[in-house]
Amino acid sequence: MLPVLMLVLWVFTTSSSGFDWTSTVIFIGGGLLWFLLYPARFDKRVSKYVERVMEEGSHSKCLGPCELTLAEDGLHSKSVTGQSMYLWSSVDRAVMTDAYLFIFLAGPVGYPIPISDVGADAAKAAYYFVLNHIPSKGEP
Repeated sequence: MLPVLMLVLWVFTTSSSGFDWTSTVIFIGGGLLWFLLYPARFDKRVSKYVERVMEEGSHSKCLGPCELTLAEDGLHSKSVTGQSMYLWSSVDRAVMTDAYLFIFLAGPVGYPIPISDVGADAAKAAYYFVLNHIPSKGEP
């Protein structure tokens, strides 16, 4: 957004006081530098933050295999941190892409399931099973 703002300021300055190389270098050059350099800087900062978060011991305990079972009464999950069971009423929606089957629960919880791990036929069957068990939201 900053490069666009710099361009607008340059246009405003040029239209009100005429063309000037100093304002052109400041506004266009500054906006161009920001456009070229900021994405790499932002990516580096986010990567550094993610590394720092993942190096904490408490997060590494959550990593490991997860087994999700679809049953008539809901979703049953087993992972390295324990077991959980979600009723079908807590499932918000399911979305299937070319690479993943996403099962979204209420709140910020969900299951991204790589189709390459379970196979395309099993993913489609699971997708339709979830859709058939999600309670109707009153939508047409």
